[in-house]
Amino acid sequence: MLIHKRNSQNFNDRPKSQEVDTIVIHSMFAQFVEPELQFDPDICIATLDQESVSAHYVISREGEIYQLVDEELRAWHAGVSQMPDLRENVNDFSLGIELIGSPESGFTDLQYEALIRLTINVCSRHKIKHFVGHDQIAPGRKTDPGANFDWNRYLSALSPA
Repeated sequence: MLIHKRNSQNFNDRPKSQEVDTIVIHSMFAQFVEPELQFDPDICIATLDQESVSAHYVISREGEIYQLVDEELRAWHAGVSQMPDLRENVNDFSLGIELIGSPESGFTDLQYEALIRLTINVCSRHKIKHFVGHDQIAPGRKTDPGANFDWNRYLSALSPA
């Protein structure tokens, strides 16, 4: 699997001996540029940097995967957050994956294919038990990935037949 490396400065160390058990799905686009540039991966990644946030991975509309932060480090993607099981500080035990898209655009087949491949790859290294959207861990504050994200498509592709 081809993964393009990009370096974000927006990360720090995870708490010692903290295991990763959660994947948080996000969506983003560059809001304050010309419409034809809103989904440009370079501009979207630069936008994350400018906002002093990050994710472990970004997936473009064409299904290209970019890694911004190493998995053993804590990316700054979840912010003030709480899991359904009431654990807080979700960045401590999660990996963040950004899909480039807007609430209106939804997501491409190539993005779902890349997300599923990446998730299977990540699960080979970590005991992932939880798959959540940013909107599920920061309700009222965040709305991504939104109603256009097909959770059934994603999760059913991860389940053994």
